[in-house]
Amino acid sequence: MPEINNAWIVKQQTTEGGWVTTHWFPMEMVKTINGDNVPENNQFDIGEARAALQVQKFKEEAPERDAIYQKVHDSNAPNMDTQMVYIAKTYGSWQ
Repeated sequence: MPEINNAWIVKQQTTEGGWVTTHWFPMEMVKTINGDNVPENNQFDIGEARAALQVQKFKEEAPERDAIYQKVHDSNAPNMDTQMVYIAKTYGSWQ
């Protein structure tokens, strides 16, 4: 049976070398944009995009500390039923 995942987690390395989970993003495939269908080969997981952007932000803020994102399955993941805010880098700053 294939692995069932429902979230992306972002982890940042601590100054002591350990890891701490900082964000949870639900997996959500983008299949339409402005009401138009997105071709199957161009569909993407917005949760993964959010996680990748958060990792990039951490690496820019603290290059000496590593950051990663991973897909996970956890029915107890915090805030899985709440709508997430999109993170985007616009005009040189994080929005």
